[in-house]
Amino acid sequence: MTKALRYLLYTLAGIVLLVIVVALILPLVIDPNDFRQPISDEVKSRTGRELAIGRISFSLFPWLGLSLQDLELGNAPGFSAREMVRLKTLNVHVELMPLFHQQLKIDRIVIDGLLLNLEKNRKGIGNWEDLRQGQTPKSAQQAPPRQAPDPGRRKNVTLGKMLAGLTLAGLNLSQARINWDDRSTNQHLSLSDIDLQVGRYTAGKPFDIETRLTYQGSGPIEKARLSLSMSVTADMENRRLALRNIKAEQALTTPWLKSGTLKTGFTAESLVADLDSQTLEATRIDIRANHLQLGSQKLTVTKLLDNPVGVMTLKVHAFSPRAIADELGLSLPVMADEKNTLQRLSLQTRLRAGTSSLKASDLRLRLDDTTLKGRLAVTDFSRPDIRFTLAADALDMDRYLPPEEAGSNARKPATTKAQLKKTSLTKPATSAGKSPTTKTAQTTPHRTDRPAPPLAALAGFDINGLLTVQKLKLTNLRLQDVRMPIRSKQGRFRIEPLSARLYGGDITADVVFDARPSIPTTSITLALNRVRANPLLKDLIDNDKLEGMANVSASLKMRGLSSTQIMHSLTGKMKLAFLDGAIRGINIPQMENRLKARLQGQPLPAADSEERTVFSSITGNLVFTNGKVLNNDLHAAMPHARAIGKGSASLIDRTVDYRLWIKFTSQITGQKGTRYEDMDKAALPVHITGSFERLNIKPDFDNLARQLLQRELKKEEQKARQRINSEVDKKRKELEQKARDALKNLFK
Repeated sequence: MTKALRYLLYTLAGIVLLVIVVALILPLVIDPNDFRQPISDEVKSRTGRELAIGRISFSLFPWLGLSLQDLELGNAPGFSAREMVRLKTLNVHVELMPLFHQQLKIDRIVIDGLLLNLEKNRKGIGNWEDLRQGQTPKSAQQAPPRQAPDPGRRKNVTLGKMLAGLTLAGLNLSQARINWDDRSTNQHLSLSDIDLQVGRYTAGKPFDIETRLTYQGSGPIEKARLSLSMSVTADMENRRLALRNIKAEQALTTPWLKSGTLKTGFTAESLVADLDSQTLEATRIDIRANHLQLGSQKLTVTKLLDNPVGVMTLKVHAFSPRAIADELGLSLPVMADEKNTLQRLSLQTRLRAGTSSLKASDLRLRLDDTTLKGRLAVTDFSRPDIRFTLAADALDMDRYLPPEEAGSNARKPATTKAQLKKTSLTKPATSAGKSPTTKTAQTTPHRTDRPAPPLAALAGFDINGLLTVQKLKLTNLRLQDVRMPIRSKQGRFRIEPLSARLYGGDITADVVFDARPSIPTTSITLALNRVRANPLLKDLIDNDKLEGMANVSASLKMRGLSSTQIMHSLTGKMKLAFLDGAIRGINIPQMENRLKARLQGQPLPAADSEERTVFSSITGNLVFTNGKVLNNDLHAAMPHARAIGKGSASLIDRTVDYRLWIKFTSQITGQKGTRYEDMDKAALPVHITGSFERLNIKPDFDNLARQLLQRELKKEEQKARQRINSEVDKKRKELEQKARDALKNLFK
């Protein structure tokens, strides 16, 4: 090594040593607190605000550092708070030597006791806006921008390298508070007890974040305590951010909830966002809100910045919709069985969702005792167009419909055997001339105000789908293998064709349901084929007095949802044919036997233990008018008799006023199929009155006896006339013979 080179190295080493000595001695000989007043004066001249600094300290080597204590920046004139910013402690230190290698190494940043008051006055002007305006002198604002592309690029490259090599030992933010006061909207809130802990950060390596804060406001959320922790990996160069072991919890105080408290939580195993590929992927997500919990094993989002599309598996754990509605203070529509409805709901599905569409496949929803499977798609959220294919195992719709109104006679307890035995063939004892119909049956149902189901919202949906139900209970009817293709447009639903098995037979129908009126309307065109009448009528109107196979065609209209509303508004026509059955509560063969005994003056035979009449067919047409039923053309064919009938019934009061006329015949004649009108027989009138549960059947034997007597009198009269005519003819012939004999004697 030459002497000159040695001198050069000694000189450089001396310079470096001198710099180090100066860096060590300078903070000892220079007191930065001497600059507090000049700094305050400069801030005052530029902003018009007071700046107070309690203490300043700095260091140069090996760390270039700055510490501030008890800093306070005054507020702008015209605002309520005295200061805008107050800071108890600020410590920032950067390692000096790595800066020469374009590396940024920062020691742990400490911020303690930060107070930030942000305000808007009644005109909507913020207390920070004057700082932004005074940040740049007017001369600088008006000067044209300088064209210096190359140095600018060099600076950006240098800054980018420094950020890429950034190392931060950590960040401690403690006892911070932020107040927001917007007098233009009368909104006030504060974030207090803010604690933020950031672990050691090195580019491309994970670091921990943990924060806690308390929120207080004047809106629907009065107070909240929030906490968040996670591990973060930030790859600035590749624009990739990864969050792992995410855990967030909060406890809210709000008057919107009955309990006043909402506890929520969010956890996720990982959440990775890649801005270059515009993808986001999250795993093992779990969300909780009081008793509601949902989760997903995996969420994937593509086209993150342009047109996000997410795919996820979703699981909603079982919860009680009724309990949540009660907690939110929501009034659900009144249901017939509130104890057992909307008590349990769970959901599993695979979702694909975009900004304007949603698809749910592998759907499995369980509501109370019903399991629903299938798929569903929604497009155009502004006016939803819904397509679905869903299958349910068993559904009792009556539990979810409105209950019977107080005083309604729409449904009565099932008729007991004891009540059937009380059904009389004679008129029951009543007050002078009063109808046997009870007062209760004639009482107008008491109306109560109940929340209506929110059907008006359905007008904004277009629906096209298929719903199948293995077992369905509706208006107390039990249907099986129900198939309902459903279409709707602007709140008008059509099910065509509805098909199902019903009590051993089948039903097909065309149903139109209009949800647009305040009271929804329904029209039904239906056909029943070989349906067992006994269980059908038992379940529909709680009357089991008719047996046989029913064939029915009908066209009906009705209003409302409850059975009471439906019964009051039911209008239309129905054609009935009952085949090979029996009528309970009436014994026509016994009537015939008692009639014969009366006519022959013999004791009445003992009553049969079973009040039942077999028939081969009963046909007729019904006309429904607002819950009243009229029939004028009943025809019944029985082995020993034929009958016709007409009368009316009320589905509202559940009462009957009907008259039958029965003609008895021999079994041989009955089997020939002779019509009632072709039988030359006297008819037994039968008057049927009372309620559906207790019919009063009164055969008028006296009327029949008078008919028979009249018929016998007519026969005797005819016989007498025949005898008289015969005697007259005989006398006339005798007189004629005598006259001829007299003439003969006259001319002898």
